[in-house]
Amino acid sequence: MIKIKRSHLYIFMVVLFAATFAGLNLKYDRYYRVPGITNEYRSLIDEYLSSDEKKLLIKNCIPVNSFAAYLQQPHFRLANYEYYNQITDYSSYGSMDRMLCVVNEIVETLGNQKYEQEEIQQIFSSITSGDILEDYIQNEGIFNYNYMDIYIEARKYTDDEDYINKVNTIMSYYDETYFKQEEYYSLITELIEDYSLDDIEEIILYKENHPDCNIVLHPADYLTVLNENDYIGNYEPRNLVITEDMPRLVYFTYLTQEAYDNYVEMYNAYLDCTVDGNNQMIIVCGYQSAEDLSLIEDKDCEMQLGNTIHIKEYGYTDERFNETFVREWLKANAYQYGYVQRYSSEDKEYIYRYVGKELAMEMHNQSLTLEDYLNQIS
Repeated sequence: MIKIKRSHLYIFMVVLFAATFAGLNLKYDRYYRVPGITNEYRSLIDEYLSSDEKKLLIKNCIPVNSFAAYLQQPHFRLANYEYYNQITDYSSYGSMDRMLCVVNEIVETLGNQKYEQEEIQQIFSSITSGDILEDYIQNEGIFNYNYMDIYIEARKYTDDEDYINKVNTIMSYYDETYFKQEEYYSLITELIEDYSLDDIEEIILYKENHPDCNIVLHPADYLTVLNENDYIGNYEPRNLVITEDMPRLVYFTYLTQEAYDNYVEMYNAYLDCTVDGNNQMIIVCGYQSAEDLSLIEDKDCEMQLGNTIHIKEYGYTDERFNETFVREWLKANAYQYGYVQRYSSEDKEYIYRYVGKELAMEMHNQSLTLEDYLNQIS
């Protein structure tokens, strides 16, 4: 019985000592439970944090290293430190304090709009990960959180400073279309990858009046072909370059960057197989805009894709292309540079399409034109 009492007394003394020690620490060093606390940080915390912020620090045991970098900035708010830490590069804001000010404004605005804390964190994370923080501040009055993913996609693919307003306009057409909401959002998100926002708006309006047309989602895809009902509006590839240092009928002839780079490689290889500059290979045309094509009676709409070229040999008409050295060389070698014959018809043997080297080799090994290949896989 005496042993039990002694053990109880011992436990009591230990608990009393621990409580007294904790009480003394709390009284004389209220920050003792804060991870990373030092004498220097104690002084800074006492100087720069408000009494409410000190209580928040102690209650949540916030590690000092998670906010120390901002502590002496005029607009620092401890409650927002996790948001600050999502900004990995504040150089675009001019200063760290400017970045803090911007973040504070966003968090305050979202709070005033009655969003819960968890919702604010989710929205803020989307804004920062999508690199649209400054755009949000500048367009706060028209920013629609329901379009967040579309804003982020638009920001990724366009330099249009008015992209938020244009996305809002495009999304406003939803009620006038026959698309289901999820389908419409998905459609716009996909179109943004290849089309400008102005082109998307035109396509949506065209679709309203021409419901049977087929909107081509990815005109930049290697295997995209344009049939009678396919529609790409005023599509213009984003990476067009002029075909410099190449024989061409029109000086301002354009191709996509990848198609051009590989054509240069192909053309130089072709030159090595000619004698004294004979059998000159010439680009008749490359990319043509929708406006230019509208003026051509016998047009090939795929010229608008920017990766299709019309080739000829100097001194020969298209009708005599099958007699040329260029034709024979291209049939044997073009695949090595990512180019294949577009059509099976002998009447259009001079039309070549860039499809990338891997696909071109696959078609060449099977003696297929692009038309044949698409028929085979469809």
